[in-house]
Amino acid sequence: MTVVLCNLWFVVRVCPHCVYHERTDGPSLYCALATRLTNKGDPQRFAPRFRYTAGVLAFNWLLPIVGGSVALWQTTDWAYDLTLLTAFGLIAFYLVPTATKPSCERCLNKEACPRGKHVKDTV
Repeated sequence: MTVVLCNLWFVVRVCPHCVYHERTDGPSLYCALATRLTNKGDPQRFAPRFRYTAGVLAFNWLLPIVGGSVALWQTTDWAYDLTLLTAFGLIAFYLVPTATKPSCERCLNKEACPRGKHVKDTV
């Protein structure tokens, strides 16, 4: 639940300042959601908001790992809990970044984006 709420917080705090806000050609579903939830913000505020919010988001994504590790220590069903913990880790820290990389490569906002500046342009 905290991961979902934190992602929603990202959409409300960062996405309004993106160049894709209120456009139909946005690279992710966040764009469409932000357009419905927020008004257009100042694009100059995108980078600092992204940096701060991404840090909070990354910390929040570690909470299920910590909680899962504590639960794993206290359980007798190691296989089930370890499978869930591994699945979350793979999704959060491998699949999500891998899946978003193509969007970052062709994003119009990558020069202003702290993450996008580090993605090589392959288009």
